Parts: sequence; structure tokens; C-alpha cells
Amino acid sequence: MSSHIIGGGGGGEVTLHEEVVLGSPASSISSASIPDTHKDLLIIAELKTDRSDAASDSPLLQLGNGTVDSGASDYAWSHTWVGTSPGTQNDGTSAHLKLGICAASLTATPEADVFTSVRINVLGYTDTAHYRPVQWQLETYLPVLDQRFAGHGGGTWVNASDILDIVTFTPETGTNFVAGSVMRVYLMGEN
Repeated sequence: MSSHIIGGGGGGEVTLHEEVVLGSPASSISSASIPDTHKDLLIIAELKTDRSDAASDSPLLQLGNGTVDSGASDYAWSHTWVGTSPGTQNDGTSAHLKLGICAASLTATPEADVFTSVRINVLGYTDTAHYRPVQWQLETYLPVLDQRFAGHGGGTWVNASDILDIVTFTPETGTNFVAGSVMRVYLMGEN
């Protein structure tokens, strides 16, 4: 699937690489075979996990070439959120990028229409001379708890040798992302 959005000059073309919509629950949501034709990636996602207790979940992001990197020190990250219960988390040696608080299918009120929105920028995804910086924004609402959260974070994919060609989300504590969860991967700034 491919579509183009033309930016305001300066080679600002944005191309949709892939849209993945879950028709049924799945333990991950991925986009692979990302071409090395551009400089940066933009990932837009709407996610919800099947965690059913009265708590939130966290979407985890992994990047890789052919397969995702999942070693114990492949990523470093930090995020902050504001809302009903503000906070900060970070990890300098991690097997994933932890993005923040994600909507869950809470038992009391599953709220079929409530998903967490995430916007992620992966800068220089084809650059094999440097670690790749990742920036994100996240917004969620947990209706059964009447809690709202907005967060931002940043991290690094600690890999300076491979061109990124696969991105994968997994839930931290839930088993699956629910049907209707979606991810769109856009390519930005042609090489």
C-alpha cells in the first residue's frame, strides 16, 4: 500500500509504507520490509491491550533488521507523563523502548472505542554510522478509572551497523493487542 503526502517544499515528501489493522487479537503488531529509500520514519498507532485488571498496560517498541533486536542492552529510553497520576520512568539498558501508559480492556467497562494514540519519529533510520534516536508522544484515557494521561519520551536504538527495516509493538503485561489496533508506518525525506 502506498500513498503520498507532499510537504511544503524542501523535499518534505511523506510516503505511507504500510498500514496494519488487527482484525482479531494478536500478540504483536509489526511492519517489515521497510525500504532504505528515505531518511526518517513516522509511526502512528492506535493501540489497546487485553489486560483486564484495573490497571494500564504499556506498549513496547522494538526495531531491527530482518528480526527485531531484543538483547538486554539494545535500547535506552526515558519517558514522562502528566495527568491524573504524573510520573517518569527510564532505563539505560533495555530490550525494548517502553512508550508509556496504554489503554487496556478493563473488566468493569471494556470501552470498545477507547484506544491509546502514539506518534513516533525514528530519525536517520538508514544511517549506519550512528545510533538511531527515537522520539514519541502518547495520549490515553482510562474511563473506568477516569484517568487521562499525555506523555512524551525519547530513546535510542543502540545499533550503528544495520539499516532499520522492521518495527514491532508488543504489550508489556497483556497477552494481545485487541482487534481494531492499528499501526501506520510513513517514510519521510527521500535519500
